[in-house]
Parts: sequence; C-alpha cells; structure tokens
Amino acid sequence: MQVVVPVQNDGLTEKQRLFCLYYIKNFNATQAAIKAGFTDKYPSEIGYQLLHKPTVKAEIERLKELKRQSVMINEDDIVERYMRIAFSDITDVAEFGTEEIPDIDNAGNMQIDHNGNLKMIKRNYLSFKNHAEVDGGLICEVSMGRNGMKVKMEDRQKALAWLADYFNMDPMNKHKQQYDNAMLAIRKKELELKDW
Repeated sequence: MQVVVPVQNDGLTEKQRLFCLYYIKNFNATQAAIKAGFTDKYPSEIGYQLLHKPTVKAEIERLKELKRQSVMINEDDIVERYMRIAFSDITDVAEFGTEEIPDIDNAGNMQIDHNGNLKMIKRNYLSFKNHAEVDGGLICEVSMGRNGMKVKMEDRQKALAWLADYFNMDPMNKHKQQYDNAMLAIRKKELELKDW
C-alpha cells in the first residue's frame, strides 16, 4: 500500500507552522496559539482566526493526514504524555494571587477615606482558567461541591515514577539489572561447562 502525503504548505510563518503542530496534538486552538508564541492577550481570538486562514487549514489537514497514516501511537507519544503530566502544575489550570478591591460595607456602600479617596482592601483570589485555555489531558476530575469548584490533576507522582522507570533512573532497577546480568552470565557459563 502506497502512502500519499500532501505537499507541505510553504505559505506559513514559523509561528503558524508551530500553531498547526500544537493544534493537531489536542485540537485546542487557544492553547496552540499560546504555545506557538502568539501573544496571550487574546489567544482564543488568534486561534479562531488562524483556524479560518486557508493556508493554516491546509497545513492542519496535511498534518492530520500524516497522523492518520501513522495509525499507531509510538513510544515518543507516550513519553511526551507522561512528561506533560509529570511537569504540570496548578498554574496550568488556575490563577491565584492578591488583588486590591474597593472596601464595601455590609449595606453595599463603598467606603471613602478622610481625603475623599475610595478605600481599597487587599484580598486573595483563586480563579480557574477557561476550558479553552487548559490542556484537558492534565485534569483527572472536575466537580462542583458545597465549597465550590474542585479540579483534580492527573497523578504527577505516578507519571514521574513511570518516567524514572522508563529512563532507568531508579537505583533499585539498576541494581536489579546488574544482578540479572550477573545471573545470566553465570547461567551461560554453566551451559558452556555442561557442553564440555
């Protein structure tokens, strides 16, 4: 069976090419625009505009065809997935910090200081990013309870352990491998001696 690959589109900038590559990984235009280096002031709008640009559409179709023809995922895809999980953090899905807001009393009136200026108070905030800005593959669960919204990330420790095992970073695995190799050498010698 002959594989037919459409010709690469040369009418793209480097950022547009990167956008296409990121887009076919998770089909999230906003995330693809941010990762490709477009300003994150209005990434959802930029992503939307890029998806409607004929040259970008053609490149995405070309890349999707390449992906379809490769059919199976490879080892690199699995390693990349675990790396994304292992090195994710809460800032991938939420923003938090301190902000100044007007001081409002119980009756809903804004408080004014003795100089006639609006009184400001500092408060902590936590807000979740819009779903279009988040890589959903990093999230295990989203739920709403009495205390508000809860987002549970995929297990980073599990991903780190898998990567450590894959890259043979666990000292116990190295010792086991050395032990297994030594046992194999002994078995080989035993077989050689039997042949004598």
